[in-house]
Amino acid sequence: MPVLGKMGCALCKVKAARYLFKIRIGLPMSLVSAEARFLCVVFSGYSAKVCAGVIGHGQPLKVLQLADVHLQLDYAYGSNVNCKNKLFCCRARDGFPKMHKLRAGMWGTYEKCDTPPALLVSLLHHVRATHPDVAYILWSGDNSAHNVHEVTRRQTVAANQAVTDLLRRVFPRALVLPAVGNHDSHPVNSFPPPTLGGRFSNSWLFSALRRMWRPLLDGRLGGGRRIEHSFEQTFHPYGYYYVRVCRGTWGKTGKTAKNSGAGRTSLPGWTAAVICCFMH
Repeated sequence: MPVLGKMGCALCKVKAARYLFKIRIGLPMSLVSAEARFLCVVFSGYSAKVCAGVIGHGQPLKVLQLADVHLQLDYAYGSNVNCKNKLFCCRARDGFPKMHKLRAGMWGTYEKCDTPPALLVSLLHHVRATHPDVAYILWSGDNSAHNVHEVTRRQTVAANQAVTDLLRRVFPRALVLPAVGNHDSHPVNSFPPPTLGGRFSNSWLFSALRRMWRPLLDGRLGGGRRIEHSFEQTFHPYGYYYVRVCRGTWGKTGKTAKNSGAGRTSLPGWTAAVICCFMH
């Protein structure tokens, strides 16, 4: 398989930005995709047939990627942003100082705090209002707060449930493809092999996420057709699933015992304009 060096990767990033610019100013997709296919052959080493199948010249597809929400469910507006423990603040138990600069803002703060629920609600409603043509949502995990020294399994599940409920409320008919982040397990970064049972198993996590996430995959791609997926067969106990996004093509999202990286999806014949919302 051809591997690009650092120079090739840098060139890819430059050209990708240029393609997005050309799309935004209204150039025909046929011209943009033709140039992309040519550069694919030149720099990747793949054949013209392979590059044509990967890049295509279909209609633009707008995708919302939601990542690293790190929702702080006990965030308290006006609470102390510089509390005594110096690790995690902005809670009612940290007190409510009189000095304005020490008080947590309505929409968050740059201090030792995470995302307030009000900010996430505002963000998602803004996206729905300004981008009503979002085809699907790629939700790539990390929903629990950063206070890993005191978070519990119950709190980890509660954070995922809160974001799930909000997505279903704001985007009731959208196709949502969720993936597990490293902060969505307990302890953090803990993804043991599925063969490991007992109290060290992640069965509690995958069981809870399967229940709350399964309805998200019933949404329709771009408001049209539903997709095939392996969620019910593979997510529990393995933590991953496949989706068939185009005829004969599968994309993979989730975690396995050997790979804790973010998932991948593939949409040949589409040009994806991704709205990235990285909270932290």
